Amino acid sequence: KLPEIRSYPSYQWCFIADAIKMLKPGGTLVYSTCTFPKQENEMIVARILEVFADLVYLVPATPVLGLPGIKVDGLTHEQCSMMQRFVSQESSMELGIQIQLVFS
Repeated sequence: KLPEIRSYPSYQWCFIADAIKMLKPGGTLVYSTCTFPKQENEMIVARILEVFADLVYLVPATPVLGLPGIKVDGLTHEQCSMMQRFVSQESSMELGIQIQLVFS
């Protein structure tokens, strides 16, 4: 089961990369997960912003209902503040992340 779990970030990357390629100029993409590892959340966002730097940019996800994203290599504090990381108030368990990208 662990090898399968470790493959999830590559699936996330494939899904989001294909979705970005389908955006029209001015189009918006909301990336929202129901998982907590930074490998499937903030690290995917950092990779998006690196690989598609000339095509997409991050905008603040609104309305603000969650906490900022976790700082990882490739993301600035400002970019982390544009993300929302959600935590269950009942269990203090992280539930996922939401970002909004705009295709330029």
